[in-house]
Amino acid sequence: MAQTIEPVLYIDPQAQRPAGFCGVCGGELYSPGLICIRCQRDKA
Repeated sequence: MAQTIEPVLYIDPQAQRPAGFCGVCGGELYSPGLICIRCQRDKA
């Protein structure tokens, strides 16, 4: 019996360029939410 592999769309947010940097901790901000990946603050 042959297995079929279903394609899954997964977008890695860190594969894109950061939209900016957090003013509190210096972490990267990514669009669309602009939430810091380190401290989880938005648009800090």
